Amino acid sequence: MNWGIIWKSLKHDDMRKRIFAVLGILFIFRVLAQIPIPLADPTTLKDLLNTLFTATQDTQLFSFLDVISGGALANFSIMLIGLGPYINASIIMQLLTQAIPKLEALNKEGEFGRKKINQMTRILTFPLAIVQSIGALFLVRQQAQQISGVDILANASIGT
Repeated sequence: MNWGIIWKSLKHDDMRKRIFAVLGILFIFRVLAQIPIPLADPTTLKDLLNTLFTATQDTQLFSFLDVISGGALANFSIMLIGLGPYINASIIMQLLTQAIPKLEALNKEGEFGRKKINQMTRILTFPLAIVQSIGALFLVRQQAQQISGVDILANASIGT
């Protein structure tokens, strides 16, 4: 690693702002990854998640999901889904841009077209986030019922 290049880049205001913005976003993500989802008693939920991670079956799946979510699965936090829905929406929009001629023409319009496609990507992110969060919740619920017989959604309402 060439530290000289890194020190030179830190002397530029724009690069320094970008680095601090990324560090700020990482800090906010790590703080939010510690806030648990308000479904059940936190101690019961923590015990249940420890049981899921130490069970012999499907341990690798939950460990992999925990790594992808930045440790948010181990705490069952509000950041469990993370950036996955936005990344998926971006991939879907890129594929649709190639498949749908109207979107392809919009993409070739320049800055205005790219802004419209980015807006569509953000709009598509919301339903994807809902579907992925419900899927993650039911995956953990199913595994918890199989391993320990505890239903984490027993006292949850639609609003919760």
